[in-house]
Order: sequence, then structure tokens, then C-alpha cells
Amino acid sequence: MKANPNKGEKSVLAWHFCAANKRLGCVDRRKIVVGETLYVSGRPTLYEHGLHGSRRIIDASAFGFNWVSGVSYICRVRIWGCIEEQDDKLVGHYRKCLWMVPASRLVKRWYNIASLCHGGPGRRTKKGEKLLLEAAWAARREQLK
Repeated sequence: MKANPNKGEKSVLAWHFCAANKRLGCVDRRKIVVGETLYVSGRPTLYEHGLHGSRRIIDASAFGFNWVSGVSYICRVRIWGCIEEQDDKLVGHYRKCLWMVPASRLVKRWYNIASLCHGGPGRRTKKGEKLLLEAAWAARREQLK
């Protein structure tokens, strides 16, 4: 298994939300560990098979964050290997977790305020994306202190 993409190989810096147990979903229950690369064999297919993520944090939040309980983690990841992509999601053979922070109540509150003020709950807006992105980077900075 490759720990990093080969020189010249297409890779995408993306966002991924994972559950409180820090494990992959569905049948594959491997643990997500910062600095480690996960690999799946077979052809990556959106919504079916492979390691997923989103270029925009607001898109990733729609797929993986539990807005009811607020329990999950925000991961900054690099995805590569036979990438398939659509507007709000991508999938590949490999996903390396670069860093991970708890998706705190602060992130939830910022997202909800942005959502309510700019188009209603669940609507993905530029302002909502900006606030969520700011919250993620603020959580990362706090983690590094």
C-alpha cells in the first residue's frame, strides 16, 4: 500500500467527517488514524465503494456530520488512486488522514446560525461554508496549542 501518491499522480485535498468511534462506515470498520493511509481494492464508485471525501467542507458536512448529536470529527484528507468525482463528492482507492479535530458544538452552532440566516436549515450557502470552514481551522489551531 502506498502511504502517499506517486509524483505526478492526481490527488485531491479534501474534507471528510467521521463518526465518534473514528471508524469507517458500512461493512468496513477499520479505524481512521491521523497520518495513516487507508486503501480499498476494486473500482472506486461514488456512494457504493471506495474512500470518499469532498473538496468543500460544507459538502462533506452534508454527508458525514450528525447535526442532531453533534458527535463526529472533521478530517483533512488527501485522496488519490482512480478518482471519480461529482459536484459535491469524490472517491478514490486511497485516503490519508492528515489531521482530525472534534466537530464541536461551536462548529454546529456556527453552521446553524449561517444556515438559518442565509437560506434556511440544510441549505448550502457561501456564508455558511465560510463560517464552517473558519470553525474547522479554529478548532485545528486550538488543537495545535
